[in-house]
Amino acid sequence: MASNLDRLLDQINPSCTINVVEQHINQALAGYYRQKNTITTWDNYRETLAEFMRQARNVALQMPPSSGQDIDMNFHEAISLLRQEYPGNTVQTVFDIMQTGAEGGIYAIFRTLSRLLAEQYAQNEINARVLDFWNNLSTEEKIAIPDEYITKFKDILPAEIVNGTAIRVRASFWKVLQDHPRMIKRFRDIR
Repeated sequence: MASNLDRLLDQINPSCTINVVEQHINQALAGYYRQKNTITTWDNYRETLAEFMRQARNVALQMPPSSGQDIDMNFHEAISLLRQEYPGNTVQTVFDIMQTGAEGGIYAIFRTLSRLLAEQYAQNEINARVLDFWNNLSTEEKIAIPDEYITKFKDILPAEIVNGTAIRVRASFWKVLQDHPRMIKRFRDIR
């Protein structure tokens, strides 16, 4: 019989979280067509980035298509994500890439934005599931879960988790659970 931990690990398995969100985002990317791989004006830049962000979000969250959009909100959400990849003057850097076609132009920016959006949405889902699981455990279960997890995954876990008492890790073990799908995905991607 599956334990509570096993049921959670099934729910947050990369094939149920990360991979599903990536597939949805990739559908948005594949479905977004532009005749040119560059933009010409600042307004065209803001509208193009905002429209892709709206479309990608709707597809990722499986929302019905919407025609109205708040350009400012969608543009700033896209720039906020792109700061991870293009630190510094993100707004100008992304504009230059989209205007000149350098480094792959618009579609390179869209691919980057798609990856970052998929990572964010997948992690949000994982975090919500783990925190719901963790907050509904008794104190005794919160003490026992790390031992069960370590027993199941001792061959692939870092030594500081497996050896000794690892008090710091056990005290915030829900963080280990939140990172579990990424750890499993990294091991699967090694092949």
